[in-house]
Amino acid sequence: MKEMIRGMIRNTIFGLSDIIIVQERSNAKLKKKGVEE
Repeated sequence: MKEMIRGMIRNTIFGLSDIIIVQERSNAKLKKKGVEE
């Protein structure tokens, strides 16, 4: 049972960091577009 919970927490943390990375990349793209225009 503990192992399952640990795995879920680990997956959640990795999932959140992936989401943050994707958002940072899309924000950077939007900023670049704004500068070019």
